[in-house]
Amino acid sequence: ANENGEAVEGGRYRFDPETMRMLRESSGRVVEFATVGSDRDVYSEHMRVATEMLGEERYFDAEERFTRAMAVRRGDITARIGRAHAQLGAGLFLSAGVNLRNLLREHPEIASARYDARLLPAGERLGQTVIVLRQTLSEGGEISKQAAMLLAYVGFQAGQIDVAREGLDAMRASSYVDRTGATRERSPDPLAELLAEIWLPLLEGAGGGGPPR
Repeated sequence: ANENGEAVEGGRYRFDPETMRMLRESSGRVVEFATVGSDRDVYSEHMRVATEMLGEERYFDAEERFTRAMAVRRGDITARIGRAHAQLGAGLFLSAGVNLRNLLREHPEIASARYDARLLPAGERLGQTVIVLRQTLSEGGEISKQAAMLLAYVGFQAGQIDVAREGLDAMRASSYVDRTGATRERSPDPLAELLAEIWLPLLEGAGGGGPPR
């Protein structure tokens, strides 16, 4: 077993139930990216402005501001999440997928976090994003891999289990078509299995969520 508590048998992943319970309970609803007090430091100011830009659907500007916050606090998890959300809104799916995937691999304890609507791309934008991500799944290669990751993430954040399952199933796909048209076999994605163990139980019985369909 590794640090995430999974054991591999015959190409399948099994997870320690207690570890999964702890990961599901490790985070809850996040309503602010950063608390800004009366004495605003540089990091907090970047985060405040970036969050405002996200709400104004100025996604490229928000990405730049979150990146500046990361320069002040290198490796900061919250700024990295904000940047991924901005990239998602901007349609930078490859960057958003890679950054989010790396973050969840490094910090599975934040996988159960659900973010307030104002910390995500606007609801209508998320709905449009789901449509584009579904189209991107058929392109093959790295972009399809990241589109699957983002589709599952959007489904979880929107509270829509069908969308989350769709993305997770795409992540689990045993093969994909690359740009040359060749079909290449892939081993099961351990991140897909981990996220399924965290996200799906949290979404079970939660009812409908936001706009993505």
